[in-house]
Amino acid sequence: MINQITNKKKFLIVSDQTTFKILGKKIFDNFKEEFEVSKIILTSKISNIRSAFYVSKFLNSSTLLIAVGSGTVNEICKYAAYIKKKEYIVFPTAPSNAYASNTTSITANKIKKSLNGKFPMAIIVDLNTVINSPKRLINSAFFDLVCRITAQTDCYISNFVHADKYDSKMYKKFFTLEKKLIKNYNKIFYDKDSIKNLFRSCIVMGLTTFKNRSSKFGSMSEHMISHYLDMFKEKSNATTHGEQIALTTYSMIKLQIIFFKNNKAPKLFYKKNEEKIINKIFDKKQSIYFNEIYKRKKLSESQIIKTNIKLEQNWKKLKLEFNKIIFTHKELFKIFKKNTISYKKFRFTKKLYVDAILYSKYLRNRFTILDIADNAKILNKNLKKII
Repeated sequence: MINQITNKKKFLIVSDQTTFKILGKKIFDNFKEEFEVSKIILTSKISNIRSAFYVSKFLNSSTLLIAVGSGTVNEICKYAAYIKKKEYIVFPTAPSNAYASNTTSITANKIKKSLNGKFPMAIIVDLNTVINSPKRLINSAFFDLVCRITAQTDCYISNFVHADKYDSKMYKKFFTLEKKLIKNYNKIFYDKDSIKNLFRSCIVMGLTTFKNRSSKFGSMSEHMISHYLDMFKEKSNATTHGEQIALTTYSMIKLQIIFFKNNKAPKLFYKKNEEKIINKIFDKKQSIYFNEIYKRKKLSESQIIKTNIKLEQNWKKLKLEFNKIIFTHKELFKIFKKNTISYKKFRFTKKLYVDAILYSKYLRNRFTILDIADNAKILNKNLKKII
């Protein structure tokens, strides 16, 4: 198969200890019979920039990079290939929506950033490997997909307030896949057709990110809260990315419902002294970075006045569109409850989770429900209801 994809004869196989045992060793042993092969087994638990630069040192014009794994391994390889402008192939070991995108989530100086990444020249899936991946990882992939509700609502809000791009047709295409996923949720752990649909949905999500040249389509307030948790959680905390997204999506849907529930449009207020808040939470280098990021989206006093007028004039239309967006939320809530999704289950302290909800809006230049609900003095009042 590999000869049909590339004419390279030299390969660098990158995995971690777990994925090497699952699939990497098999690939390595098969390849070395015909090709020149070397390997790197990563020890890092996070996709950091240092690991990506380390991998990139071994890439040259004659070597093709092969990533074996999901999550951390793929993100590191994707960025390593990008900075060296080299091709790479990925062999997934679990479902993920990150394979077919050209963005990568990389941590640099303790800040998780969405950076450019290399789109893989091939995604080679061994369905038996994927279907036998741990239930937690299959669940995580599912949860990372169904955050569509919160991400779409946030993009809709951002479009209304800042005229940012919003493509409802693109969301409608994914919505069809999502309904099928939610309906067949219990089957994704054992049924090949259901896990194929899960993987297909992951690829569609990734391709949408590629087409939009941004991860905003499926990464807004829920992912920002998760990034904050990644920055401040204990090193011993072993929650997966998807588990955190389940938790944060659950909270953000609740907040969005509260924001849109009244027949009268909420009134926004200008918030002062936010630079001091940022300086208090983050270290000096981070504060400089996050203050600059936040300035780009923070509403000025004049923008607050204009937005309040627009909200009053368009509130019925906004509510109607929101109700269409959250069509599947009741079924999704049943799945969250079945999985007992809560900050306690994932061993986050109440303080950390509340702080993540209150302060994660400072992490990225993405205007979301966290911003507008805070401006409307709705966020703090409803913390007990949403956590």
